[in-house]
Amino acid sequence: MTIGRSAAPAALFLVLASALPAQEAGKAGCTTTKDCAQEIVKVATELKAENKTLRSQITELQTKLDAAVAALRNERNAAFAAMREQGQTAWHQSGGNGKSVLCPPGHYMVGANWQSDVGGPHGIISWFGPICRKL
Repeated sequence: MTIGRSAAPAALFLVLASALPAQEAGKAGCTTTKDCAQEIVKVATELKAENKTLRSQITELQTKLDAAVAALRNERNAAFAAMREQGQTAWHQSGGNGKSVLCPPGHYMVGANWQSDVGGPHGIISWFGPICRKL
């Protein structure tokens, strides 16, 4: 005998019915095989509807997450572009009584030149300037 599509619902019923303990079947209000089958169909229908709702919620949340990530990426890229246009290579400039030369717009810093003079236990950096390359 070949089991085809018409036998599949019966096989599913047997699997689900065997998974429903007798005390649970009593709570569900079924005492006969037909009552239990109807209860299983009712539960399966509810689960399918809940699954559909959850899938749509996941899709909606993924869309919102993708939009938030894109917005943050655009914000970050705009901030970096503004920094490059101003010749900056860091978010915050440190304090001090002097300032080095900044890379011109359209360039970025790849290294630095400096002047170290003797004096004190560690010497003195009397000059510092970036080595810049074009973007």
